[in-house]
Amino acid sequence: MSKIKFIYKLLLLSFFVSFLVNCGGGGGGGGGGGSNVVTSCTTSTSNYCTDEMNQQYGLVTTKAYAAYDRGYNGDGIKVAVLDGEFDTSHSDLNGNIITGYDDEDDDNTVAHVGTYVDGHGTHVAGIIAAEKNNSGMHGVAYEASIMPVKIFNDNGTAVSEISDSVAYAVDNGAIALNNSWGSSGWTGLATCGGYYCYGYIPGTSSSGFNSSDERTEWDDVASNNAVAVFAAGNNGNNSETGKITFYASRSLSASVIAEYTSQVVKDAGLISHTNRSTYEARFGLIDSDVSENWINVVNVDSNNKIHSSSNGCGDTKNYCLAAPGTSIKSTVPTSISSSGYSEYTGTSMAAPHVSAAVAILKQEFPNLTGAQIVDLLLSSATDLGASGTDEVYGVGLLNLDAATQSSGVMSIAMTNNSNSLNKLKLDRTNLNLSNIFSKNSITSSNFLGVVDSYDRVYSYKLNDFIHNSEKHKKNILNSFNKNKKIDTSFVLMDEFNKVKFTTTDNDRLINYETFNFKNLENPYHDLISFDGNYLDIYNSVLNTNFVVPRYTDKQNLDFAIYRDINLVKNHPFTLGLINEGDNFLNSSGDGFFKNKSNTKTIYFDYEKIYDFNKFNILLDFSAGKTYLKFKNSDYIRDTNINTSAYNIALNSKINKNKIKYSVGLYQPLGVNDGNLNMKTISGYSSSGDYVNRIQSIDLESTENKLYFNAIKFSKKDSVLNFSADTNGANSNLSLLYEFKY
Repeated sequence: MSKIKFIYKLLLLSFFVSFLVNCGGGGGGGGGGGSNVVTSCTTSTSNYCTDEMNQQYGLVTTKAYAAYDRGYNGDGIKVAVLDGEFDTSHSDLNGNIITGYDDEDDDNTVAHVGTYVDGHGTHVAGIIAAEKNNSGMHGVAYEASIMPVKIFNDNGTAVSEISDSVAYAVDNGAIALNNSWGSSGWTGLATCGGYYCYGYIPGTSSSGFNSSDERTEWDDVASNNAVAVFAAGNNGNNSETGKITFYASRSLSASVIAEYTSQVVKDAGLISHTNRSTYEARFGLIDSDVSENWINVVNVDSNNKIHSSSNGCGDTKNYCLAAPGTSIKSTVPTSISSSGYSEYTGTSMAAPHVSAAVAILKQEFPNLTGAQIVDLLLSSATDLGASGTDEVYGVGLLNLDAATQSSGVMSIAMTNNSNSLNKLKLDRTNLNLSNIFSKNSITSSNFLGVVDSYDRVYSYKLNDFIHNSEKHKKNILNSFNKNKKIDTSFVLMDEFNKVKFTTTDNDRLINYETFNFKNLENPYHDLISFDGNYLDIYNSVLNTNFVVPRYTDKQNLDFAIYRDINLVKNHPFTLGLINEGDNFLNSSGDGFFKNKSNTKTIYFDYEKIYDFNKFNILLDFSAGKTYLKFKNSDYIRDTNINTSAYNIALNSKINKNKIKYSVGLYQPLGVNDGNLNMKTISGYSSSGDYVNRIQSIDLESTENKLYFNAIKFSKKDSVLNFSADTNGANSNLSLLYEFKY
């Protein structure tokens, strides 16, 4: 690159406050922010809201704390800072500085401190990655690694060609290349109130960028999935607040004659655009090979208003971001400020906010290409100025909260052997669990791995997709211990078959003489008819029953087949098969959790009442195995679930004071053994490849309870029922008065 005129003086323009004008004036084009912008995180719930953070308002207005809350701070990501000299021993930087490159001497010594000393490179580096150490301030990506690349001579002039610097940054793994520099030029001779004057405007060409060597190296930024970030320049060429400075001669050290809005200067024929950035910032428009990996950055103040010295986005608006660049506190050599910190203003300070954001996104989503990172930053920006993309603010303000959140359609995903993604739609995914299961089986460590439209990996809490269905819950004590009125009708079909309609009637027979403690329920039949309303067809030849619900709208009909077997005299038991259609154990899944039709449960049920003189003993044992098959078996494996229930009760038969008692131990139908085995994507390996996680969720959910029932019959058709039960940790008491009228 041939020597760039005034290139370093433009870079230093932000330091000469005498050349900066106030923020008033300028044309229209939207508000660009306002006084209600929050610049302190003192009211935030983020754990990262500290005094150290509040030293740099840009961390708040760009919502960098939201990225920290998600666990991302640029750790392990390299950011090259192409700039002047660096104070590599600064106490707030030395832990994050890595080996750099000096283009002037072609070596790795970047900390030249000679007769020409400035803090620009150190200040830019601090905005990116000053350490979070409760001292001074901290950078946007405070765990990122700074690769200092010195592209200016010790005397402050530009080196003649920087292709070696760009190559060093790319070849050594820099993800972002921060360029807080650019070229400017002079307008022709003009008249400013009777005085000859010259305006300092954005450069329109750069011989270095047009050399084949340098173009090749910048193209390598894209081919290596890195991002080039450029400052828009500090000529004041923006149509909202901009002031273009005119000097007595073609020298920044000359006297300032006047300042004019970009519109006035354009109307005078001295510039062609009211919003224009430097040639380097606009290079993404010129070289299509690198255009998707290029970002231009303008400077906004603490009210998100473009600063009067900042150039506007202009024709780069589609890849241009706004970022804080006014009065930004950051690191400087102690020879400049004894505290080691100072506030600078300029697009030079805005650009490193974006470079740091690139590092944070690359840490969070190592699979993203450089072009995807650029697209993500642009699409997630907060709109400023005129609605939509405009020539002043481009796409809007850098927003690290939005950029680190998911976007687009979410899909459940897993990676295959070639490290490409298989995806399932996330919509409609839910699992409705019956009371047989406990939602507590699903813990905070269980999640669904998903990707967004950028194939970025996220995790959703599995509990958010799990629901417990209350409709299947029963009063177990009443089910076991109260005899209900049963309306039963037998219809003779032929000599071998008969049909029984079984319904539950709330008109209970509650008089003392007819009341008995019995157990007439099979817990597995409740799986197909939880309201106890079903059709029972008996075949006397096969000695087998066929049970179906009386009312169903399911495509896959639920049914049970069972047979009573009497292997031991007077000790009959039932062996049966339940088909639940597309449910399992009265639970249902959809989307990811959709199971195959005709889920089968094989069950065993034994019921016996032993009668004695003054009491009887009720025994009831049930056990079953459910064979569960999922439609998306690559993600969620088929499993077997073992269930059981029992009731052991001692029931009084004493005819005294019309009181009957029952005490017992019971377990409602619950899961003894079973696992939910899922495999979904979980994140990235150290090399950036996708990785899966296999989760085995223990579904065991059984509860043993002691219970006591006392039933007092006061009249023929009224009763007072006292119930108590406990599992050792929790107890329940109930008092119920029932009467028939």
